[in-house]
Amino acid sequence: ALLDSEAIKKVALERVINAVALAKTASDDGYRLSDQQLADEIRHLREFQVDGHFDASRYAGLLNSLGMTQTQFEADFRQDLLTSQLLAGLNDSEYVMDAELAQYVALQDQTRDFSVLRLPVARYQAQVSISAADLEAAYEAEADHLMSPERVQIDYIELSVADLKKNIAAPTEDVLHQRYEERKADFGLPEERKASHILIAVASDASDDEVQQAHEKAAQIVRRLKAGEAFEKLATEFSEDPGTAKKGGDLGYFAKGIMDKPFEEKVFAMSEGELSDPVRSRFGFHVIRLDAIRAGAVKPFAEVKGRLRQEYIESKAEEKFFDMADRLTDLAYVHPESLVLAAEDLGVMVKQSDFFTRDKGQGIAAEEAVRLAAFSEDVLENGNNSEPVELGNERMVVLRVAERQVAKKLPLSEVESSLRAQLRREKVRALSTKAGQDLLARLNAGESAAAIAKSTGLQWQNLLAVQRNAAEPDAEVRDMAFAIVRPEDGAYRFHGGGLADGSYALIKLTAVNDGKLESLSEEERQNRQQLLLTTFQNADSAALLEGVKSRLKIRTFEQNL
Repeated sequence: ALLDSEAIKKVALERVINAVALAKTASDDGYRLSDQQLADEIRHLREFQVDGHFDASRYAGLLNSLGMTQTQFEADFRQDLLTSQLLAGLNDSEYVMDAELAQYVALQDQTRDFSVLRLPVARYQAQVSISAADLEAAYEAEADHLMSPERVQIDYIELSVADLKKNIAAPTEDVLHQRYEERKADFGLPEERKASHILIAVASDASDDEVQQAHEKAAQIVRRLKAGEAFEKLATEFSEDPGTAKKGGDLGYFAKGIMDKPFEEKVFAMSEGELSDPVRSRFGFHVIRLDAIRAGAVKPFAEVKGRLRQEYIESKAEEKFFDMADRLTDLAYVHPESLVLAAEDLGVMVKQSDFFTRDKGQGIAAEEAVRLAAFSEDVLENGNNSEPVELGNERMVVLRVAERQVAKKLPLSEVESSLRAQLRREKVRALSTKAGQDLLARLNAGESAAAIAKSTGLQWQNLLAVQRNAAEPDAEVRDMAFAIVRPEDGAYRFHGGGLADGSYALIKLTAVNDGKLESLSEEERQNRQQLLLTTFQNADSAALLEGVKSRLKIRTFEQNL
């Protein structure tokens, strides 16, 4: 499976290490994030908004679907924000000087004038012949690379919940009714309440005087509300919750388990339309108005009957799966020389795979975990049954090697065609390179480009103002031209090199034209400056991370990946 790849696991581990290292550095350097700031950031995440406003029910639902608690998410998000503060402070200190920008543009926008003469492959192919002796010599020289890979065929027992479900008898109507009564709470739509609040924020480390002042401010707001002033007006004016203040304090509908506990307990103890006295939470003091109550309900039996039937079958299949898996594990260990007794005891078949290699297989052998088990020392060399191999989706396999084909040298008849093609390419390349190097030597000795063209019957292709990312000529020739040292004024530079198709290219570099900062529009100048600044900032961040990690004692346990 893709996510079982060792390389991917190592990349994921490295990312976790980097994140933790930077977060620790941010904390050690004094970066802080208050609970109120964290709450504000979460309320502004678009993923948790409905119609542009934070929705508590959506927040809880999404976290639940991801298998995360609110505490976990807030801890991870706080770490991300602290790291962002650290990197922002570093990046804000970076800048681009005019001289650096000019140098960058000169290099990045540089163009070159040059000519190309190609010695085509076809010119040398007719000169090449491959003899039987050539093939024999290449066959012996490449012997280590001309091996058929070791292959095995396995016997295996596979258990899966999906297969077991097919043989589970459907439950009776009485059983389904009983399960419905036992699980009614799971089919309920929870009661939701719609509330508005006015928050007077209090820091977690506030003094007693500060707490008292905040409480008095909240109490004064309660008195004004009871005197008839509009809740929405006072919320807009005084609430220190930026996510709701502009909406008159409206929090929308939410169920239990979403809000801070003291706040939630008060809301679910209030009557519709009731106004609370100041309520203390970890964010400060809240003045709460309960706007509406949306009663919970229970889905009728008919609506959930199909789900109950499916859950019953799945639960019975899972019970049977785990019982059989335990039994298979025991029998495969007690009788390591065969799977037959285990299969007979469990009433299942011993299946057999096609032959496969360490790196590739079909069917059950397409699973990397199966191939690793089959080629393990205990299974391959000692002839034992494997340990249980977990394949995900509640599938398990125990296997043993049925037949082994060791690696062996392939006969010449099987590789002759590919060897002949390889030898032809190598000989053609050698001829074109020799011819090209001879011509390059003549050019460097003073012979004219025109004379070289005449003697070869080929033509120079003249190219002017070629950019670094130009589509013409092809990338190999273009990159070769941009790697040549700048010629002196009025002089030429000649260069040559082999190309991937076996041909050879001669290049005559006539001019290097640096990019000019003053030729850019203001928008282009700003874009280039931002690109260079981003490059500097990325380099700063990488250097910071390496420095941080070098000072920390980091131990990884890759065997646990």
